[in-house]
Amino acid sequence: MPINWNISSYTTLPSTQDKLREIIEYNPDINEGLVISAHNQTKGYGRYNRIWKEGEGNLYFSYLLKPKKDPCICSQLSLIVGISLFKTINNYIKSDLILKWPNDILIGSKKCAGILVEAIYNGQEYPTMIIGVGVNVKTAPMETSVCLNDYMNDLVIIDSFKARFLSIFDNNYQRWKKYGFKVFKSCFMNYTYPKGSNIGVNIDSNVITGEFIDIDEEGNLKLLCNKTQKLCKITSGDVFLI
Repeated sequence: MPINWNISSYTTLPSTQDKLREIIEYNPDINEGLVISAHNQTKGYGRYNRIWKEGEGNLYFSYLLKPKKDPCICSQLSLIVGISLFKTINNYIKSDLILKWPNDILIGSKKCAGILVEAIYNGQEYPTMIIGVGVNVKTAPMETSVCLNDYMNDLVIIDSFKARFLSIFDNNYQRWKKYGFKVFKSCFMNYTYPKGSNIGVNIDSNVITGEFIDIDEEGNLKLLCNKTQKLCKITSGDVFLI
């Protein structure tokens, strides 16, 4: 069944992610599909609690999912959201887009969008998932980032972009629940760095470098380690090109 999206919009919030979490704590039986959107955030954050710097005219929203799957399977949602966001942006920008494992969207070498996937456990059998999305539409608040409007003749309409993303994601989500990540693997590989690229991965303040080999059917990154010359399976971390 397609998701029945229920969008609540705010002028300003500290964090759409935290607002949605508060709602779930008061009503853990709430249906999936609730979307919390804000024109401005004052305390947004990304993976590893890194500060997400806000800019005027950008897109910030979080949404609720209840896929009824084990936590190890739910972690694949990070990649499914990334594929969906890449496809959405690709409707506006046709070149220089990269989906950096697991889910950052780059234009060239600079970040234009990020995703945060968090799990909540309320004593239920399966986790409730909160998906946070931030897209630099109008402004790029950091030197290492870019915004979509810099690459377009016509300005992006935020509500239209959000609606398009939710539609694309819903289609991918229903397919993922039925077939798993394996049917998305080739799609992800088409969007990310080429096989054989020299990359590094930051993992808990440690860095592993090597040759990018593949993404497996569970969504893990496979790297031929420079130091050991052995194939490594990486489940989380920050990737960078060497």
